[in-house]
Amino acid sequence: MLQHLIENFGFPTLPYKSQLRCFSMIYYANADHDKIANLNFGGKILLPSSTLDYLMRSNIEYPMMFKLLNTNDEIQRATHCGVLEFSAEEGKVYLPSWMMEQLLVNDGDLISVEYVQLPKATYAKLQPQSVDFLDITDPRAVLETELAKFCCFTINDLITFRYNDTDYSVKVVKLEPANAVSVIECDLNVDFAPPVGYQEEESEKKSTEMPEGPELPSFKEINAKIFQGEGIRLDGKTKKKVTKTDDKEFIMKALPEIVVNEDYKPGTLTFTRYNYKNRTILENQIKEHNEKIISGGFNSTGFTTRNKKKN
Repeated sequence: MLQHLIENFGFPTLPYKSQLRCFSMIYYANADHDKIANLNFGGKILLPSSTLDYLMRSNIEYPMMFKLLNTNDEIQRATHCGVLEFSAEEGKVYLPSWMMEQLLVNDGDLISVEYVQLPKATYAKLQPQSVDFLDITDPRAVLETELAKFCCFTINDLITFRYNDTDYSVKVVKLEPANAVSVIECDLNVDFAPPVGYQEEESEKKSTEMPEGPELPSFKEINAKIFQGEGIRLDGKTKKKVTKTDDKEFIMKALPEIVVNEDYKPGTLTFTRYNYKNRTILENQIKEHNEKIISGGFNSTGFTTRNKKKN
């Protein structure tokens, strides 16, 4: 049954092409929980044993990949897949649920099954179909594990996988170098588009730069705060008073202004971090001042209270 036609995705039709009736996995006589899970959440199908007999007598390449096409000319839906087993009844093929939805077929409908060779993928862009995908702790690692169950991708496929008892759907939005590619033993770069319904939060749009810190008190103000009190002269005269910085005023200058968040939402805590450039300047001033005191010592002149002896 050799045919040499170039069809939808530009790949030549190779030795095997047949029309089979498709069914969901629940109709498979030997279905069990593990087999249903392997079939429904993957990119492989069940074919009859006669298909294997035919392919073994043909010059084919491995792994085997097939193009599935809805035979309804008005729909023209296609996808690509691998094969899990050759254990289906004659004339039947069992598909994952997501693949039947992709082809827009119901149980018992005829589809075309054709053996094809696909180029190796170099790039794929995937788009999760729900923001729930962001709840996965390490989505890239999970996808690497789940996508290992697939042999090939077709652009616009809406594939489904299960993780932690939750079903997730991912759409294939871009592929290179073709609209259908093999993902077996290839160097594949994967990008992710934002999930459907995702909106960037305003907090992520704001600048990440820290605001300038509130103005700290100057070195003179600190001296005024530390060296307080009144001095007494030996001659009994009153020392001229020097105006000191009021305690309350000093504290108000030292502390940052209190800002009330009127848009607070329960469950969210926001911590403002300031860029205290003034603190460094203040510390340098204190350090320089202390060094001057240590290096200068006491250079004042002393006096004696005793009278000098007369010669």
